[in-house]
Amino acid sequence: MKNSQFSWRLYRNPFRDWQVLLVLMSALLIGAVMWWLMPQEVAARTIFSPWLLLNMLLLFPLVEELLFRGVIQPQLLQRPLLALRYWGISRANLITSLLFVGLHFVNHSPLWAVAVILPSLTMGYMRERYQNLILPIFLHMYFNAIYLLAVKFAGGVPDL
Repeated sequence: MKNSQFSWRLYRNPFRDWQVLLVLMSALLIGAVMWWLMPQEVAARTIFSPWLLLNMLLLFPLVEELLFRGVIQPQLLQRPLLALRYWGISRANLITSLLFVGLHFVNHSPLWAVAVILPSLTMGYMRERYQNLILPIFLHMYFNAIYLLAVKFAGGVPDL
């Protein structure tokens, strides 16, 4: 299958892949650290509504993955120079992830916008590894859910 084609079929079970399991467990650990370090003011400023949940858990992951991992990254991968990999990460994935970070500067602080580089590289890597969009979309939803939980219950460390 060419990298430019959409695929919704998984040819192997990602939950038997140690790399996927490592990503899922690492995300939980990072979420716990975010919860622990995030100021309570962040939770106080965030209004949790059905629209926020719908957008963060369904709409944004679907639209962003279709655009970034479904259109941009495959187009870049067609160029041999951008298909070169370093430590498993293609140049196309790196460029796509930098664009993804740029999008997040619109609604996030610079620190949080830059922080999405690792999840983005991970989603791009899994897109190339599995040659489909199912896993990146699922991971995006999973990462957003952990982020929302960290924000909702922010301030794990009481002020001393």
